[in-house]
Amino acid sequence: ERIGQTGDDAPDMSSDPRPFPNYTELFIAGWQSSRRRDPVETLWTVRATEPQDYVVLPDGRADLIARFRIAADGTCEDIVPLLVGPSSLHHSVRIEPGDGFVGVRLRPGRLGFLRDASDLRDRQLAGDAAVRLVPALAALPKRTNSIDALVSAFRELIRALGEPAAIGELETALDRLHLAGGRITPGDLARALDLGPRRLHRLFARHVGLSPQLYAAVLRFQRGVRLRRRGMPVAATAHEAGFADQPHMTRAFKRHGDFTPASVPEVTLGWMPLR
Repeated sequence: ERIGQTGDDAPDMSSDPRPFPNYTELFIAGWQSSRRRDPVETLWTVRATEPQDYVVLPDGRADLIARFRIAADGTCEDIVPLLVGPSSLHHSVRIEPGDGFVGVRLRPGRLGFLRDASDLRDRQLAGDAAVRLVPALAALPKRTNSIDALVSAFRELIRALGEPAAIGELETALDRLHLAGGRITPGDLARALDLGPRRLHRLFARHVGLSPQLYAAVLRFQRGVRLRRRGMPVAATAHEAGFADQPHMTRAFKRHGDFTPASVPEVTLGWMPLR
């Protein structure tokens, strides 16, 4: 299952937004409980066949991506490595026919191979700038005979990265945030884990790239969007998603998605799966 819910939400694929044309997830590294601590959440590909503007919603994750052009014979050319940091804000992506992407989405809390993940919040680095922070990206080819060959290169990249060690305190904090759908304050979270607030903040900044407060805000936003897509009235959504009131929810929707609770767009990407 690609998309998961937080709290007591039941899966409802019919109400989720449609993804990019020809968007495929090749494996889900954490959907089974025995593998839920894997650092890689999924390896995905996109092969665009029509022009389209997409709203990509924040999901708190980081991605390692190769952007390229697909020639008539299927060759992948002009391959550029990208490092997309953990997001708290929406952004728009213009896709043209012949555009292609292969990417690895990393599980939150597994950015230990970076010096400081907080420096990457809502940022995208391309080419040499991305390679400087993630040297393993340098091994990606500039051209391949097919998307499958580029996918194989990404599998090698995953192995080269190794498996950043899970930090128990952080994993527990993330689990509690997801279970609560973001409806828990950093102070309450720190007390529940018997952690100092500064320790909690440092763990999130270093290994997630977002503060506990901002990560929780993104979770609440995502929960609110899902509930609205299922037809829940605005007032009830504000309550269920943990907002103080409707104006609070509207401000959050505008900040994170640039739309209102009454006008959620049809075409979006970026959802937070269950941990």
